[in-house]
Amino acid sequence: MRSLLFNQAFRAVVTKRLANSATALLALALPAQALAQCPTADDLARGILFTGAEGETELFTSGDGDTILARFRSPEGLESDAVLARGVYLMDLVSQPGAPDETRSLYAFPLLTRELPLPTPGGSFEIAAEVSVGDHAATELQSYSFGPAGEARYGDCAYEVIPVEITYSTLQGTVETYHYLPALGISYFAAVSSEMGDHTYPYIRIEALP
Repeated sequence: MRSLLFNQAFRAVVTKRLANSATALLALALPAQALAQCPTADDLARGILFTGAEGETELFTSGDGDTILARFRSPEGLESDAVLARGVYLMDLVSQPGAPDETRSLYAFPLLTRELPLPTPGGSFEIAAEVSVGDHAATELQSYSFGPAGEARYGDCAYEVIPVEITYSTLQGTVETYHYLPALGISYFAAVSSEMGDHTYPYIRIEALP
């Protein structure tokens, strides 16, 4: 996941999902708006739920200001609660929601939330974040590369997706990829390339909560 701390918290889930990895980007003829029952950005008020092949879920809801709340849960009991600025930039991560003081990581940027750029195909962005974990703090350089737009399918729903590749000064040799869905204003962890190999982690279903 995002940065060394995020990646370590979910290494077990990453390994589990490897067995069911598959290509998530597919060429589809119909946009999300043309498919019945597919979530829209308006559904973030109640929640938009993604489900993976192993039963893991990630629930996205609207947060305060220009933020999105993301709650990850796995059948193995791994959990995280995250706050994403503009649906992309990690600001707050609790890797064990029952113990926030011990497992919280905070990321502070030298820009207002609304000033952080949304992904655009072919663009890039670099920023230094102050990372705090308990009494420890460090500066981390984050580099974002926005790839060409494609389409992804989750069950019967299709959405435009912009891949976002992120590298970190604290995590040499690792490239993380997130899929940003402009229509929903959210992003999720989709792939990682590191000394452990190249792995992808697609979601297979999307639904709006009632």
